[in-house]
Amino acid sequence: MTSDIENIASDDASGIEIRDSEYYDEVNDQYVYGETEITKNYTIADFDCCSFIIQEDGETVYAFRQDSPLNGYGVYVHSENWNGVKIIKQELDTVSTYFFHSIITEDGWVMGQGGSQYDSSSRRIEQYASTMYVNKDISVDYLNRIKNVLSSYAYGHFVIKDPQGNYGIAFADRVVTGKLNIGQYMTIPNEIEYFDKGDYKKYSNN
Repeated sequence: MTSDIENIASDDASGIEIRDSEYYDEVNDQYVYGETEITKNYTIADFDCCSFIIQEDGETVYAFRQDSPLNGYGVYVHSENWNGVKIIKQELDTVSTYFFHSIITEDGWVMGQGGSQYDSSSRRIEQYASTMYVNKDISVDYLNRIKNVLSSYAYGHFVIKDPQGNYGIAFADRVVTGKLNIGQYMTIPNEIEYFDKGDYKKYSNN
């Protein structure tokens, strides 16, 4: 089975300096790959967009915070057929631009992104997400390709999670993988310094 998404552009990583190939983040129980040195030129307002996920037994809670201006067009939420399954997709489009915020499949996979990677860059990320979904494999190789897309913007995020809680995240300067256990949550903003993962029941009155 092949991906529905057209192969659009190269994922050349020229100019990216690899500092660490892999290490284990004991606090968040996840692996970090390909940490890179990039020039960051933004303010905190640039990375307020955020994906939010809760893992429950047999189900996922997913939300997305969107902070970029709507430019008079707004958010487009719709259902479509994607790689042979029905999905709900949230987009932030204008007449001349394309950007998907989130994809939720009928069989329980969730994907989201934030940042400034419009048009071909957003479609390229969707292509890589599609390949991982079709292969049922959250691949460090494809996450690194997404990181290479984000690195040219110096900020942004992409997250993908399967129904069992296995996840992969790409930031502009690194990739992380891990597993979200039942009762855990994570928030994924456009900058890893504000990433958070823990037990949501600590914050619940129930």
